[in-house]
Amino acid sequence: MENKPRALIVGAGISGLSAAWWLDRAGWSSILIDKSSTIQDGGYMMSLYGLGYKTVCKMDLNLKPIIYTFDEATIQDRKGKELVRLRCEDFHGIPGINLCRGDLAQALLQALPTSATIRLGETVADVLDEGDKVRATLASGETLEGDLLIGADGVRSTIRDRLWKGKNCLDQLGYSYATYELDAVDDEAKSQSACDCFLSHGRIDEFFNLRNERVAALHVWQDGATQPQDRELGFKILRDITKTAPPLVKTALERAEKSGSTPIIDTLAMVKLKHWSKGRIMLLGDSAHCLSFLSNKGAGMALASAELLSVELTKTKDVAQALVNHEKKLRPIIKNLQHRSRKMAPKYIPTSLFEYRKKKFFTRLVPNSLVVRRHEKIIKYENNLIIQ
Repeated sequence: MENKPRALIVGAGISGLSAAWWLDRAGWSSILIDKSSTIQDGGYMMSLYGLGYKTVCKMDLNLKPIIYTFDEATIQDRKGKELVRLRCEDFHGIPGINLCRGDLAQALLQALPTSATIRLGETVADVLDEGDKVRATLASGETLEGDLLIGADGVRSTIRDRLWKGKNCLDQLGYSYATYELDAVDDEAKSQSACDCFLSHGRIDEFFNLRNERVAALHVWQDGATQPQDRELGFKILRDITKTAPPLVKTALERAEKSGSTPIIDTLAMVKLKHWSKGRIMLLGDSAHCLSFLSNKGAGMALASAELLSVELTKTKDVAQALVNHEKKLRPIIKNLQHRSRKMAPKYIPTSLFEYRKKKFFTRLVPNSLVVRRHEKIIKYENNLIIQ
């Protein structure tokens, strides 16, 4: 390891952990630095398909125990009346998997190569690019030296804010979201199917039945100003926005608050930057090009981006040039996906009472086969995206 080039990776989420895995394949060692004391499991439900799925299939990950196979999902109106029930077996020929974001992070942690070490509960106070090396000074005063520094610390990246001079790069989509988990030991707080989606004017509430009598909840509402909050204020916000929600939504929220769960709350935003790297410093994943989870592609593109970085670093010893080459190949796909995310947002959540009634009308009347076909068309399009 002494003879290997070293990457300093700030952030031990999916981007950082996958980067360490793929850098090992390129002959690099890594030090991961994360402010959290643990790598959380669980989290909100997501799908991996297209480029991300192709990447994860090449990795030595034990995913079988954490994959979810859903039998059906429902879409209901704001009173809890079922509009459509979709059977997952109707979706044919789309390779991919469903799993919780935190569970994927845990799987990546378990597969962390011996060339990588992880420093939890640490923060970076300063970064200096010296041309041939990069140095990171931790809050504790310790200095780490590497050949590359990767900011993989998410949509609200501290590395980006510090080294890109706090540039206003967050493209707000006009929505806020909240996620949390809760126990559902009785039918009162459990989804009626594997996934229940409650459609409302300016809001959508989703519930996924997990293993061990757990439920993952997601609320998205029309409001682009709700910043991260403490637990008490977070639940107050959620109680306010769900006053007119169906009984299951209110029961789940009440159960989560009593159980000690803490909601993650933030705005839905994409990250748009002219450049993702400066010399030997780069941003990776959401810190560079967040797509917002409406696209369902953030984790997948983080995985694919880490693989591409590994490929480019094996082609040249010029680290800065490898980063430029990485961005040149990935940027067209990111630009395309961000454009689709912005178009998708108002279709995902009705922005007016008229749009809500229109979506409710068509959801109830359109045959399931056409709904399935439309979703398949979108996914197949994204599956065909290729990094040149």
